Amino acid sequence: MPHVYPATSVAGLTPTPTAAIAGATPTVRMETSGTPIGAPIRRVAQVLRLGSPEPLTLDPGHGADAASLLIIGQLFEGLVGQDANGEIVPLVAERWDVSADGLTYTFHLRQGPRWSDGKPVTARDFEWAWKRNLDPITASTQAEPLLAIRNAERIYLERNLDPQELGVTAANDRTLVVELERPAAHFLANAALPALLPLRQDTVERNGEAWVEAVNILTNGPFQVREWTHGVQIVLERDPDYWGSSPTIERAIVQLFPANGVAEALIAYESGELDVLTPAFRFTDAQSERLRKDPSLGYQDFDRAGSGWIAVNHRRAPLSDPRVRKALGMAIERTRMIDQMMTATIEQARGLQPRGVAGGDPTLWPGEDVAAARALLTAAGFPGGEGLPEIVYTYPAGSEDDRCAEYLQRRWNETLGVKLRLNRMEPRAFGEWRSGTEWEQSGDLFRGGWSSASRDPFEWFNLLWRSASDSSYPRGGWNDATYDAAVEQGAIESDPDLRRRHYERAERILAEQYPAIPLWHDRGQVLIKPYVIGATPAQFAVGLSLATMRIEPN
Repeated sequence: MPHVYPATSVAGLTPTPTAAIAGATPTVRMETSGTPIGAPIRRVAQVLRLGSPEPLTLDPGHGADAASLLIIGQLFEGLVGQDANGEIVPLVAERWDVSADGLTYTFHLRQGPRWSDGKPVTARDFEWAWKRNLDPITASTQAEPLLAIRNAERIYLERNLDPQELGVTAANDRTLVVELERPAAHFLANAALPALLPLRQDTVERNGEAWVEAVNILTNGPFQVREWTHGVQIVLERDPDYWGSSPTIERAIVQLFPANGVAEALIAYESGELDVLTPAFRFTDAQSERLRKDPSLGYQDFDRAGSGWIAVNHRRAPLSDPRVRKALGMAIERTRMIDQMMTATIEQARGLQPRGVAGGDPTLWPGEDVAAARALLTAAGFPGGEGLPEIVYTYPAGSEDDRCAEYLQRRWNETLGVKLRLNRMEPRAFGEWRSGTEWEQSGDLFRGGWSSASRDPFEWFNLLWRSASDSSYPRGGWNDATYDAAVEQGAIESDPDLRRRHYERAERILAEQYPAIPLWHDRGQVLIKPYVIGATPAQFAVGLSLATMRIEPN
């Protein structure tokens, strides 16, 4: 899926705050019990108070920002889920069968799961949601995990087949039959992702885009939405009819802040108004350093399954030459760039995959070496940058992206003699440009990235760099038949050791061909008061799970 940016840098999708939020001083806000948010209150047992940017949507087919995915993860449950270690566990499906040829999955649903209006969750709810999310009319940006299903590529990528032809069928209310295009070892991991969550056709069709509002939304997870006052708060309440273990938390009050409101959120947290600041916020290095020093504030940072890199248009010379791409990458001094130009907690990347992805090996990638970079550029026919056409770097406007772009412009000119022209775009316009034909026809470089709630290598090797998948993202035009063969074998291999070897072979090709320029790997940050127990952020999961948390009595 396209990079899940923190809420401060989602391309063009920052929610419009209300007048109360837009001003310098927030108004007093009321939680549903009538107690003003921000006023000193007596702690109510098992009422958790969180701070977060406003979600852009609660639609699993469209949610891409961290704030949205955090809330969606409390409201909906799929056939399967992931535990804290990223292992697959049964949820709505109590069991499943796989055919001998690996092409057919039959999921048998539990009898207990119900929607928040009391109606049972059925196999039809999954079938309808999957077809809806793949339908080009829905314009979901999160549908790639469905592409393993028969006919999905023709429906979603080629757009020449009716979505009703997707290979998923509700045989009856409790049996879902899924036919794959080819064996796919990653399919179960994908079944835990948002695009494969069930939806209620009646409420979506009856209410249009407003189906996600509190008065309309129907959910099947351990929590349900009681209130969503935009720009103020979201209130979640424990579903009394949830089929599984009942959460200890009875109510979660999510106080909403502007997308750039981390300073305001910190004030609320440190003054005792909040129990948790979610990983949807990112702190500056200075803020992180201060927070680390006070154990009572409960600061944690953790590996996050996301990477930032520079996408390259391989259709345009001289960027079609791997020597030029490597030269650009090897000339960057990432530690300096991150320390001096970036405010978020990230770490330098040598390769494209974060830790924990099978097959990834950053030691195979060329390291930072200006002399070697100059030699590569000379070998490509551009000594000292002479004769190299001007390169255009396109990026979304924002303080961090501005500083990063200016650093690259200066660094490449000083070290390689490369002339870099900066093309700064408003975030929404950048997102449209990146998704349109102009990028393919005349773009050179853009600031890209990738994030996933799955550790499966399919997400990091196949979806990004396999030739057939490139029509979705990043659409750089790179293709390598040997690479494609390796990742296609990895996708169908069921033996974990053999599968890893296929992806290790693919990684060696990535390191040699350098299809994108690695910049950094994400690190998540969260503040959790010491009296909140069971709040454990995970690298390959979305945010935090309220279902595992509890408040220790004062």
